[in-house]
Amino acid sequence: MIAAHPYNAGALAFGASVQAELGDKAVARTWADRAGALDPDNAITNYNVACAYAALGHLQQVFAHPSASWRSHFEWMKHDSSIDPLRSHPGYGALFERLESEADSVR
Repeated sequence: MIAAHPYNAGALAFGASVQAELGDKAVARTWADRAGALDPDNAITNYNVACAYAALGHLQQVFAHPSASWRSHFEWMKHDSSIDPLRSHPGYGALFERLESEADSVR
């Protein structure tokens, strides 16, 4: 898919997560960076890029992604094993609490 569509940010972002989990960190990083640059305002792309960075251990870069990315995936992130590396990070706790508060105010 990537070879046929090298400018498909969604495919690059998802593929970056897969490559990170498979241990190909160089490809994962390259694809994540490209995806983020190609479609910086897409919440799905940003979420998947953040998951790739989490798998790579680049935790500070994870929190650089827009809040809308996390907000639109709040229910999913509660159970998403892709972000398990983040759960013990103080930034994750603060992010989760903020998103939970926002969700409660909408209910």
